[in-house]
Amino acid sequence: MTTEKYLQRMKWLENMMICRAEKIDVGRSRATNMVAPTDKEPVQTSPRDALCEILSSVADDDKELQGYKSEYLYIKSQIDSLSGMYSSAYLYMRFAKDKSVNETARTLNISRSTAYRVHHDAIEEFEDLYGKIYKSAKTYQNLEHFGTV
Repeated sequence: MTTEKYLQRMKWLENMMICRAEKIDVGRSRATNMVAPTDKEPVQTSPRDALCEILSSVADDDKELQGYKSEYLYIKSQIDSLSGMYSSAYLYMRFAKDKSVNETARTLNISRSTAYRVHHDAIEEFEDLYGKIYKSAKTYQNLEHFGTV
């Protein structure tokens, strides 16, 4: 797995966290708005069963969300540990926030050519520090063996 692919996982993780959080909110809202049936309404399953199903789904989604958050924070901490003046900010903007080189250079108030140099230096430092963790992994699932997930 390349360094860029590994770092691009942050954007995917962020999207998955947003999706899971929305799904949890919907489930909580459904559970909160459940109304017990009156004696006049025919019921095939008890509201308690439906509520248990919803709460179980919310718990599963929350567990998944926590896994995404912990992986995201792990990669973020790796980025934050870089020593270059712009390295951490550059990699975070480029890969976690999916900004272009021009947008990143403009935000950091550096020239485009400096941005390319920062990119090269930051990737090189990142690989030196953490490359052994993800380089031999063929898929993201293989990262579990390196303790990143």
